[in-house]
Amino acid sequence: MNVTDIVIFFGFVGFIVLGFRDGFLKRIFAALGLWGGLVVATKYMAWVGDLIMAWFGFSEELSFVMAFFALFVAVTIGVNLFYRWFGRSDSDSLKLISRLSGSILGAAHGTVAISLLLLMFNVFDLPSVDAQNESLLYKDWLLIAPTVFDNSTSWIPDSKGFFDEVESKIKKLKGAH
Repeated sequence: MNVTDIVIFFGFVGFIVLGFRDGFLKRIFAALGLWGGLVVATKYMAWVGDLIMAWFGFSEELSFVMAFFALFVAVTIGVNLFYRWFGRSDSDSLKLISRLSGSILGAAHGTVAISLLLLMFNVFDLPSVDAQNESLLYKDWLLIAPTVFDNSTSWIPDSKGFFDEVESKIKKLKGAH
């Protein structure tokens, strides 16, 4: 077990604790925000990345990661604001069953969120290859978000797998410059 495993573990536990604190309904909205953010960011990162490169002159890799991150965060925040305005139920989040269900959803949410962070850091070779190889959790957790994306978007017409989608976006970015 190395530092990467410890960070993954504590991130995972943190999401479980947040799920317990927030309860079931808020975690449902958080999961919808996570899924929506993942889909929107994957589908539109090339277009936004192209804008970032044109406006700020950043490298393709940095623009790509910034676009994905910005879209993901914007959708996630939008869904959570929607919850705050329309879905809030204070009595629901106080019940023990709601808190336990929230913990389970928090664990699932954390698993995908940590996987996304690992994918974004992987673009910049973080953690190092040695740390990746020494890690007990890294390789398994790295592929969770792409698997969730592939399984949850297979019903959408013209949908591609996560890595195919990302690769086609990168080719579009490189072809435009």
